[in-house]
Amino acid sequence: MTQDLLPADSADFPDASESCLLNNADGTNVNRFPTAVVIADDVIFFIADVLRESAQDACKEVIVALGEGGNTSLLCIPLDVIWIAAKAVNEGIHFCDDDLTGALTDASYKRLGAIHNDLAAVQTGVTTIDTNTSNVGNQISTVGAQVLTVGAQVSGVSTQVSNLDNHLAADFAALTAQLINLQASVDLANQRLLKTIAGEAQIMKLVLTPEAKRILAPSILTCTGSNCPTDLLANCTGPGGACTWNNVGPLP
Repeated sequence: MTQDLLPADSADFPDASESCLLNNADGTNVNRFPTAVVIADDVIFFIADVLRESAQDACKEVIVALGEGGNTSLLCIPLDVIWIAAKAVNEGIHFCDDDLTGALTDASYKRLGAIHNDLAAVQTGVTTIDTNTSNVGNQISTVGAQVLTVGAQVSGVSTQVSNLDNHLAADFAALTAQLINLQASVDLANQRLLKTIAGEAQIMKLVLTPEAKRILAPSILTCTGSNCPTDLLANCTGPGGACTWNNVGPLP
């Protein structure tokens, strides 16, 4: 018994779930903010923080001019606004990164549990197979004793078995010859099918190409099947790689 491998994002396998739009993950891919983006944002926030801290003392000073006191704290408001914006972006980026890491950790933990359950089910099946194998072994032993009993009877018909063996050998040789002929016919049909597919692709390419630009791939005229071109429509540049009118890729 064989079982194909399940895809990493199969419906019954736990998957990562996160709340951020730009950071996301599925069963096979994890998309994070690039490291360069995170570092650049940290640097921008650090600079904004340094500017804000450096300006705090100056903004809190009271300037005495013309006998009246003046407060420069209003000058710090733009710096505070920049600092808050930089902090918000920085916190958002790191939150999304941490949120994705937590989601991946949770999904990995759940997947380990699912794998454990699957392995437990497999172990149960293996135990059942072992029991059945043991039972079959006992039955084989019983059959072995019966074979020994039948052996005496078989010796009496050895001549008939020999004749039957010769007859089967002749039938097998004839069947082998027929299979060889059948395989040759299948190979020929397969070559013709491949050539037909290539011809159909050439026809579609010609239909989708303006008349003044239509060119027949030279190898179509001489190919026998396995050497026929298979990329006649492989270079279409329409939306999603689709072949459309006057959009069938480079001509031969």
